[in-house]
Amino acid sequence: MKKRYFACLALALPALAFAGCTSGTSRLALSANWYAAADTTTEISNTYEELVYTVSFESTGTDAYSVEYDEGTYTATLRNENITIGATVRAGYHLTTELTITGRYNVNVETGEDFTDVVISDVWFLDVTTELQPVRSVKKVLSHSPSHTNSYPDSIEDASTTYEYTYTSEYNEDCTEASVTLTYTQPEGMPDVERTVSLSGDGTYLDNETILFAMRGINTASALSFRTVNPVTQQQTGIAMSAAPEIAERTQTFAINAYENGTVTEGASVEHTLDAYTFTLGYSGSNAGQSQTLTYAARTDGVTNTYRNVLLEMSVPVINSLGTLTYRLTSATFNGK
Repeated sequence: MKKRYFACLALALPALAFAGCTSGTSRLALSANWYAAADTTTEISNTYEELVYTVSFESTGTDAYSVEYDEGTYTATLRNENITIGATVRAGYHLTTELTITGRYNVNVETGEDFTDVVISDVWFLDVTTELQPVRSVKKVLSHSPSHTNSYPDSIEDASTTYEYTYTSEYNEDCTEASVTLTYTQPEGMPDVERTVSLSGDGTYLDNETILFAMRGINTASALSFRTVNPVTQQQTGIAMSAAPEIAERTQTFAINAYENGTVTEGASVEHTLDAYTFTLGYSGSNAGQSQTLTYAARTDGVTNTYRNVLLEMSVPVINSLGTLTYRLTSATFNGK
């Protein structure tokens, strides 16, 4: 049986499985901080947001084996959308993300051909009164993953393997069961996966593709925990912060654009000084990896939440300890809601 590896960039985004257990996990008290009026709950019509990030890479490889990436782009777009759940139609969200980045491998000072990795996700979920209950998510990946996890390759031809697959999660009406499918296009002969996962237990459940978004709505006063399905093992996993997020003043340059009636008015890229909260999350179990560090804008005040608790920066190690990808916000387009 072939060992199933996920591409490094496939798990560089919201596909997270963290430490913690499901026993005794409390529910998340989420606030809709992605609106200027953060007391919004069920009235989510006319929602639109687009966040654009540059993605840079710092290599920790060696002359014997390394990877390098040009500057990439990561975009997250949020819209409200009516969602069919069983026999009912409910107001919900549709979040789309896309990462595009070009790189190349180096083996013994020989440089391989350029490749472009693309990770696109779509997820549909309900409002904060349901703790962002997921309905469906689809993630499409084209990525070039290191072929050697415990040793160096002998030649540039052996440096990586191309993976192309679609990972889909479908949820029942009360989110007690997830149907997971994993379908490969590349490499040839890789077996597909179909599995039904029971989501029993205490605490809020979040689809992997909503985790980065949901962290905008948390209470930062204490550490939190919730549940998800580990996309590598296709099993439910508990998630927990080891400590409460740290709040500190931060300076970052980005543009804030306005959106109204389908028209975007571009703002200037300027330096913003704001409070931000930072915390670290990491994998657990047999598929453990290095931790990821996330920094979000904090709420500005109770009336007008200027920065909408937006994700400002994310640091993600690639597998095989070849380096770290850093996502940094460059522009945010908000509607007037």
